[in-house]
Amino acid sequence: MAQRFDVGDASYDGQIICPVCGGYVPRGHIFRYLRGPGCRYVELSTCPCGTEVLCTRPFGIYDSEGNPSEIEWVSDDGHWAILGVGPTSYGIAVEMEHPVAMMEYLWPEDDSVCYVFMDADGNMEWVVGPDEVEMPQDFIDEVRARLDAVRREVSA
Repeated sequence: MAQRFDVGDASYDGQIICPVCGGYVPRGHIFRYLRGPGCRYVELSTCPCGTEVLCTRPFGIYDSEGNPSEIEWVSDDGHWAILGVGPTSYGIAVEMEHPVAMMEYLWPEDDSVCYVFMDADGNMEWVVGPDEVEMPQDFIDEVRARLDAVRREVSA
């Protein structure tokens, strides 16, 4: 089994240096998202020498006012993250006739924000959903609960 080192947010000019051989470690994949200030994730990379390296990186996602996004919730496996939920206008969700709530989330297969909508009847429409990719149940449950809370608030 390969050695694994967590170098935290230590990177030099965007490059990770291997703590074993001193060489540059190539970019890896998202190991887990981190809840809290800013939008961050832990990247898992493997150095050509075989060492596995974990590095914490910022995720450059900003809201409509240019403020950095913050991860509000992370699934138990760390691969799914919720950025925010709120009311939406009818013009945003093209396929859904009357959306009232919208959520932004991150998923492990892409480096962009994805969306899910809920209408006044509680129906959900995913841009990328559980029919297309495997999602953990705790994530699906959290999405439904948060969207439903906004739907009830908007309907009141």
